[in-house]
Amino acid sequence: MRVHPRFALGLALAASACAGEFGAGSLLVAPGKYAYYKCPDIAVATASWTVREKEMADADQKAKRSAGGSAIGALVYGPEIATAREELRQLREATAAKNCATPTARPISVVPAARPPQR
Repeated sequence: MRVHPRFALGLALAASACAGEFGAGSLLVAPGKYAYYKCPDIAVATASWTVREKEMADADQKAKRSAGGSAIGALVYGPEIATAREELRQLREATAAKNCATPTARPISVVPAARPPQR
């Protein structure tokens, strides 16, 4: 049985991502991304990524309740959750490196504009 080289490369990358100190999310997030952020900016980013991670985790749990949902959740929400967790890990490192206080800022929410009354 002959193994296709691309399959072997993909398998090796997947195994190295799982075997390393960091998860698959570390492949999706630029290292040192938050090096030049100030503490208030880190707090806002942390709050936003925390909300994003919770939304994706909730959607993944909801998908798992349906037939075939585990596969769909892993394919659709898995990378998003991994990215959010890696972003949060890097933000925690930046918070510690800069001696920032624990982030308390709330994420900026976008409120849709009010519609004019219909006549």
